[in-house]
Amino acid sequence: MINKSFLVYYILFIITCIAVGLSLGMVVNGEYFSNRSVNLGSDFMKNVLSSNLKNFISYLFLPFISPILQLLDLVETFFKIGVGIQVAGLFSTMNDLIPHALLEIPNFIWYQGASQYVLFTFLKEKSIKKIIYLEKKLFKFYLLSLFVLIIAAFIEGYVG
Repeated sequence: MINKSFLVYYILFIITCIAVGLSLGMVVNGEYFSNRSVNLGSDFMKNVLSSNLKNFISYLFLPFISPILQLLDLVETFFKIGVGIQVAGLFSTMNDLIPHALLEIPNFIWYQGASQYVLFTFLKEKSIKKIIYLEKKLFKFYLLSLFVLIIAAFIEGYVG
């Protein structure tokens, strides 16, 4: 079962990262960014999937630096959303994000959180055996998360 203090920390961490990213994205000069369209299709889907898999693997195998990775990932993601809102407007930005982001964002928040939880458990228990046990318990959830990443990449690549 997830430790309550970790859960409180993690929720505050996510909210802070999202707020910082959106705030920065809304205050920068939007004139420096363009609203470019992407060519949907298999090449774009492959690029999205490759990027998402690299991100997923880094959290799976690098839990000791996961808070730093996640801070950068969340701030960057929500910075881009903030800039998108500023440049293209809220509805256009949301239209570009939905439906793939409804799968992708909660999924990456989950696997990034799982990685941080592995680190938290290690710092608390100071036991590699506990980490291995936890990773085994999380394995089926990681597989589900991987499946969701593939679906989200397919949707983003072909639907937008």
